[in-house]
Amino acid sequence: EDRRTVADYPQFQQVMDFGGDFHGGDAFIDGSVTQFYVPRLSWAKDLAAFEQELRSTVPLAYDPTADADNEGPDDDPTFHVTEEEVDGNRIFETLESRIVDGKAPGSPYAPNRIYTVEESAGAAYVQMDFDFVDLPMPIRGNVGLRYVDIAVTSSGSRVFADAEGTWVSASRYVDADDPVYSEFPETTVSLPSDLNEFVTALRDANEDGTVTAEERAAAEQNIQWLNGYEEKLYAAPKPYSAVLPSLNVVMNITDDLLLRFGASKAIYIPHLSLKRVSQNMNITVQTEQFQTRDFADEVLPTLPDDIDPPLKSVTFQDYTVDTVESSNPYLQPEEAINVDLSLEWYFADVGSVSGVLFKKDMENLIRRSTYRADVVNPSTGFTAENVLHRDTYDNVGSAEINGIELSYQQTYDMLPGYWSGLGLQLNYTYLDTKEEVETGIDTTVFGTFVDLPLEGLSDTSYNFIVFYENEIFNTRLAYNYRSGYMLNDRDVIGDRPVYNDDRATLDFSFNYNVSDNVKATFSASNLTDEQTRTSFQHNSAGSLSPRNYFINDRRISFGISGSF
Repeated sequence: EDRRTVADYPQFQQVMDFGGDFHGGDAFIDGSVTQFYVPRLSWAKDLAAFEQELRSTVPLAYDPTADADNEGPDDDPTFHVTEEEVDGNRIFETLESRIVDGKAPGSPYAPNRIYTVEESAGAAYVQMDFDFVDLPMPIRGNVGLRYVDIAVTSSGSRVFADAEGTWVSASRYVDADDPVYSEFPETTVSLPSDLNEFVTALRDANEDGTVTAEERAAAEQNIQWLNGYEEKLYAAPKPYSAVLPSLNVVMNITDDLLLRFGASKAIYIPHLSLKRVSQNMNITVQTEQFQTRDFADEVLPTLPDDIDPPLKSVTFQDYTVDTVESSNPYLQPEEAINVDLSLEWYFADVGSVSGVLFKKDMENLIRRSTYRADVVNPSTGFTAENVLHRDTYDNVGSAEINGIELSYQQTYDMLPGYWSGLGLQLNYTYLDTKEEVETGIDTTVFGTFVDLPLEGLSDTSYNFIVFYENEIFNTRLAYNYRSGYMLNDRDVIGDRPVYNDDRATLDFSFNYNVSDNVKATFSASNLTDEQTRTSFQHNSAGSLSPRNYFINDRRISFGISGSF
């Protein structure tokens, strides 16, 4: 039997030795393995050449005519062979174009992979400046008003998938008359009535060991929801309009002491990619196969290598609806009322201290939501109840951010000689955030939680920068810290919220003016070689467990620039 590994294809890989001190010697179990195969990136520069080399090499290890049930090229879309390729014209066909038979005219994509989003927006703005310089404490500022009107239309597709997966493989079921699995108990099946009829018809058709295309088509007539039906979808949400006022006021308590106040209403408009309309209906089925060896109290016969173990049970879990990249054409902009009050003291020409109190109240908070609703298949009129709509962006409620920021900056120009270029910057920020989810998010779904923090916001952050500047050069050493924060509320890998742990970095930079027109630069970041560590939230109490650790390495760069 011809078994091959990546080592047999040196044209696609190269060996890299990370050395025994890689990651402080902790990266590998015993340090004995330090060499690894990695792809040759040179192939990324010429996709056509890579494809030609790959396709000419694959038949040496695989049978291109293998049945789809075997492990071979037909099981991997990378090795999909088109009619054009058979004729000798190699093309790299997109995976999307193979979702359904045929492509949209003039496009490499299937019709149900094409989306159209149109947005029209209008805005008007007026601002008035004011300045009362004759008051004992002079006041200046501005007041403004902005009107926005936004209309969106979207078109796409709705697809009820075909019944696919291990559970539709008729040869994997056991019944009393099955000659292959005669020593196995009958498969336990718990499916909706239409799918149970479909499976029963497949099992009956499989008595001779095979299921013909005609027999399968006849069995599929029993399916009421997952029948491959497709239709176009159109969405025209009610246009959004808002009036956004703003006010900014500065009071000179003294020449060196300023009081600032600001209040405004602002909106965040979701990206157009989140406005696509698409729905893909499917099903989740849990299957368990018999163990063909001693397992607990169960002793079952061993099957030949070319026969898959039969299914012990097939259990329905959910009908599901997914959208392309969690899109939702009915998303409304997030709205925020912002208020801040600051006091600034400029105690020297090159020195200041300031403090800021701020508050932000948000409505129409956008988050991925998982909920249940009934869905009708228009082609059959069948209604699936409590269908799980997974990870769709939605306006889920409100949020609040309260915070304080303190800062200090000074160049010590009162020092003698060269010391007069020495300076210091300090900054500290504290945030208190909370959200209130008002929609019916289904928290029984794995990894779905409410009362989460807002994405990307640390409770505490601060930096400490020592710098030196003169006419010839400038340099600075910066220490930056931020406490842990939520990266996203629904990770694509773990289906759970993901958090970035506390992180602190030390960076250095040096810039030298070679002449009036030429400058040389040097920078070194992450001098302490800090790691980035992320964690999963795995219960509603907020308990965390490790997800990934990333090595960032120290980074050093040199540069030279000129202006002419």
